[in-house]
Amino acid sequence: MLTSGYVKRQVHQRQWAEENFANCELGDERRTARLVDTAELILNNPTAHIAALNGQWKDTKAAYRLFANKNVTFEAVVDTHCTNTKLAICEGHSLILCDTSEVIFGKNREIDGTANLGRGGGPGFLLHPGLAVDVETQEIRGIAGAIVRHRQRAPKKETASQRKKRPRESAIWGDLVDQIGVPSDGARYTTICDRGADSYEILCHFQSNRHDYVVRVCQRQRNVATSESEKIKLLQYIEQQEIVGTYELSLRSRKSNKGKKTKSRTAKMEVRIGKVVLTAPVHKSQYEKECGIEKIESYVVWAREVDCPQGEKPLDWMLYTSHKVTTFEDALQIIEWYEQRWLIEEFFKALKTGCRMEERQLHSADGLEALCGVLCVTACRLLQMKREALANPDRPAEEIVPPLLVAMLQVAMGSQKRHVKTAYGFYHTLARLGGFLGRRSDGNPGWQSIWQGWEKLTNMVRGAELLAKLQKQKCG
Repeated sequence: MLTSGYVKRQVHQRQWAEENFANCELGDERRTARLVDTAELILNNPTAHIAALNGQWKDTKAAYRLFANKNVTFEAVVDTHCTNTKLAICEGHSLILCDTSEVIFGKNREIDGTANLGRGGGPGFLLHPGLAVDVETQEIRGIAGAIVRHRQRAPKKETASQRKKRPRESAIWGDLVDQIGVPSDGARYTTICDRGADSYEILCHFQSNRHDYVVRVCQRQRNVATSESEKIKLLQYIEQQEIVGTYELSLRSRKSNKGKKTKSRTAKMEVRIGKVVLTAPVHKSQYEKECGIEKIESYVVWAREVDCPQGEKPLDWMLYTSHKVTTFEDALQIIEWYEQRWLIEEFFKALKTGCRMEERQLHSADGLEALCGVLCVTACRLLQMKREALANPDRPAEEIVPPLLVAMLQVAMGSQKRHVKTAYGFYHTLARLGGFLGRRSDGNPGWQSIWQGWEKLTNMVRGAELLAKLQKQKCG
């Protein structure tokens, strides 16, 4: 029985590894084969370090050599997955969720080829992916593009003109749009960005690549033109618009990045809309000069919380969008798409907490970047599985996770096993194995408890496999 289940697990995971990595161009077929093997092992146990993944020292050394090879780069590793994703979104309407995250490896690490990030946070690099989500089905299709960059400190006392002439960190948003490219006939992309993308240059990238966009406004005091060609500050203009509607938004209790706990509440949101014209800046970058776009028409949606409890920070989203917004219903659609941006944060949690990217012990930036490519694709797969469990809770668990894991979890949890065979039941029970209490007030389990449960479960599977081999040897 264990042998049969193990074969099913191998086929299930192997197919995923081959689909995403077997066509990677690494300069040698043997390297690509090793990449497929390594990716399969990582998906089976995302939290394990390379040495723990391989049973023999020769395999561990081969994996280290793989990530040390100059042909095995982040771009080469993720290329097949990104190509597959763009083929999957070649029809219909897709959201491309984007953001930048710092991947930091600790204050006491010395890594060749990279410098410190943040205020003494340690060496690391910037990761900027674009996660593709189908608008109709809400299905995560994959990573449509991804970029790794190393931070370069800005010179002191530079002028606006000088700043436009040097490489800037904010350019990563436009570079990703260029990498993803123009949607095929029959497809439509709406790229969802946070305030880091509030730049005329980045809006030009959207227009040049025929991407629609929803971008959170950062510069509210920017000068814009109205439909009557009146020059006015953006905030002043949108404050003059009538409220088109209100809605309520339920917020659960949570902790901020600074550790402050926010109580659960129902936020009352009022919505204003408008249309403005953004004009090209006086000091232009090389890209802004080459594209020749002198003005961009954009709709504005402003959702603001009113009557916020004292001591709490009110919600306040001001958004640019290329989609036509003339009614309250149009505005709600834009707000709903922007709210999908939390999925990219879930992706980063899957990468850092689930796959422990920042705990990896390779000694060069190039090797860590290549490994990050594998873990990005793995994190996307894990997020897809969790998303499917929430979206279709009654779907058979064996359709999204290996059957052996379902059977092993049933044995491990004893009296708590009755819901394991459904997709949601599997993940909920897995989190309970990892320490999740599952009280009514706890909500859905988080990545920490899921991966602690996953690690325990995969250790049980490996132990059972070793026991089966030992029994076979005794019988032989």
